Amino acid sequence: MRRTLEFLKWKSSSWFAKTSLKSNQSLAPALREGLNAYAFRQAEVFTSLHDHFFSLWRGLTASNGASNHLTPIPTQTEEAMEGVNGGDADM
Repeated sequence: MRRTLEFLKWKSSSWFAKTSLKSNQSLAPALREGLNAYAFRQAEVFTSLHDHFFSLWRGLTASNGASNHLTPIPTQTEEAMEGVNGGDADM
């Protein structure tokens, strides 16, 4: 369980990092915007998967007497989306 959560956290961070990279300036602005939006969406998907599995598995580790090594990840996409489109993260 912990490995799955770590992978999802890593994958979300990986996609989120791609949103802050300066895209190739030879690309059309609309294409750059689309690639950036895709990266934000992928980061959100992996964050959502992590949060879903975290909520499902949180009780399992506590009920089995195992130490709880499950840690939630910060909502990077919400913080990043605050400045995009006037702060409307519900697009």
